[in-house]
Amino acid sequence: MSWEAFLSILLGSTFFKLPYRIIIYVEAFIGGFLVAMFFFTLTRSIHR
Repeated sequence: MSWEAFLSILLGSTFFKLPYRIIIYVEAFIGGFLVAMFFFTLTRSIHR
């Protein structure tokens, strides 16, 4: 589902109904937050 969610957000498709779009937006936010946190901790551990 993640790949479909990413493409639907990227292309701006309204294929999914509202409850599913809310889940997709939350998933995209959490995914982006986790990637940012991973890079932050990675660069912090390399900097030491």
